[in-house]
Amino acid sequence: MQLSAPQKVCKQPSHDQSEFHNVLGLYSLNLLGVDHRDVSIGNVFLGTDPEKAAGFISDLDLSSISEEAIKVAHPNDHESIIKQMKDGEWRTVCDHDLESAWTALLYPCAQGTALFMAGGLLTALTNLGLYNHRAIKSDFTFRHRLCHDFESLIWVVVYAMMIHHKNHLAVTDPDMCELYKKALDDCWSVQAYNNLRRCHNDMIFTGCSFDTQYIVSSWFPDPHEATFFREAMRLLRNQAQDGDPITYESLCKLFEKHIQLAKEPQNCVPVSN
Repeated sequence: MQLSAPQKVCKQPSHDQSEFHNVLGLYSLNLLGVDHRDVSIGNVFLGTDPEKAAGFISDLDLSSISEEAIKVAHPNDHESIIKQMKDGEWRTVCDHDLESAWTALLYPCAQGTALFMAGGLLTALTNLGLYNHRAIKSDFTFRHRLCHDFESLIWVVVYAMMIHHKNHLAVTDPDMCELYKKALDDCWSVQAYNNLRRCHNDMIFTGCSFDTQYIVSSWFPDPHEATFFREAMRLLRNQAQDGDPITYESLCKLFEKHIQLAKEPQNCVPVSN
């Protein structure tokens, strides 16, 4: 059976084999020397065929490719290709050093969608903006890695789950929907990088703290999604605090576990921290 047209991830529940395909897609790109750098709600799609789940990663406009990958693909003329791509507007080939992508307009080229940015990038942008404003030379740099694309994917899934629940409440309980919108605003309706980083940190703390389980339950009444959120936040906490990067294996393990739990609802119970 052919797949029907893909739809954005926020239009259907997230614990699906399709999301596992998105992890594989990012990993496969990385093996080819390509980092996506803009994993966002508009670039992650799920197939709608219930009999054949499939996930899609789209829009590589802001992606970067390593020099090594270009040398392998174009051994005879790689120098001219690398120069052309480095000098382009989006700096498609770069050393992933944040300051090297900072333009005269103080705008970071090709860094992604702020709402789903990795914590390290939000911190770098906040600090770099501060240093530029004060005309201070910064030695703080950011090197984009696969784990940052994976972190963005986690934020996309969390956002999608909350939007899905809000849309459900809009039909079933309009009054509760208005209250839930306030929770959404508290988590996501910010613009400054430092404020968004603070909101992300608050969500990570909420997901990892035993004392905030009631908040998690209010955000995610579905126990599957609540459990997924808590475990996903632990991955983000470990990456931020312990320098333990999110790996392909760890993210696959997370999704595979919850795919199975979704098939066996009686076995899905909240886990302690």
